[in-house]
Amino acid sequence: MSPSPSPRMRGFTLIELLVVIAIIAILIGLLLPAVQKVREAAARMSSQNNLKQLGLAAHSANDQAGHLPVAWNAWWMHAPQRAGAWVTGAYRGSWANDTTMGDVTSFYHLLPFIEQNTVHQAGTGQQLFSYPSGLQAWTIKLKVFKAPADPSSADFKNIQYSWLESNAMTPWAATSYASNFQVLGRRGGNAFDAAQWDQPMSVLGISDGSSNTMLFAEKRMICGTYANLLLHGGWDLNYGPYFAATGTGLKFQVQPTEASCDRYAATAFSAGGCQVCMADGSVRNVSPGVAAATWALACDPSDGQVLPGNW
Repeated sequence: MSPSPSPRMRGFTLIELLVVIAIIAILIGLLLPAVQKVREAAARMSSQNNLKQLGLAAHSANDQAGHLPVAWNAWWMHAPQRAGAWVTGAYRGSWANDTTMGDVTSFYHLLPFIEQNTVHQAGTGQQLFSYPSGLQAWTIKLKVFKAPADPSSADFKNIQYSWLESNAMTPWAATSYASNFQVLGRRGGNAFDAAQWDQPMSVLGISDGSSNTMLFAEKRMICGTYANLLLHGGWDLNYGPYFAATGTGLKFQVQPTEASCDRYAATAFSAGGCQVCMADGSVRNVSPGVAAATWALACDPSDGQVLPGNW
């Protein structure tokens, strides 16, 4: 008797394979939006934490010096001759004893309060002119100053100045956040005039109330040929980490491209809105639908009005 033939193994038909592939594609299509939402939520939370740290640091700086750090103080802003000089301890005194504590932004003054005292000390208060440890403070990239959702193509901008590093091209670190010029600069002042950046304001001095006034907001790192640079001063506003510097009426942009963004405006990295840190240290999301007039009120620390319900 001849042996019975062994049963043949049956494989998938082409139709069955296509059905399986289609099912997998449908499942992936359903899953991707959920994953994207989780990523966006995580990015927003990370940015909220960064802004919260900056807000707490600003309050610590305010408690130590008696006022908030100015948006930028130029090298000639000595105390007591210049009312807005950011000076502490050894930097106080007569003109002869004063040092060139200047050309630094408000973010530089926050460094000791966000566990970055090493970077702060490297500049010795003279960010562009002295780095005894060999550390170029303006090139340092810090995680707390970068929003994960910032879509910028780079986190630095190469610039050269004849008075810095013998005109060498150096990479200036960018940031995803900006200071409110109306609070940390000079309220109603001309931000294109380097002499009008020296009006310090304390948290208690915000007459509208700290919960009605913004300190910091999100802003794109790279905008066209310009950038939002962490330690770049007001001598060229195109590179400065500020918003509301050209007036309080310029509202934030929502997801602008690198080519279409306004370098003077705050930025919403998601369609859900722009995240800001208020002067009381709280962090909130501002809806794209907020009125420009309401945004202007939140920029101005002394307009005498309470933020309306659409805030």
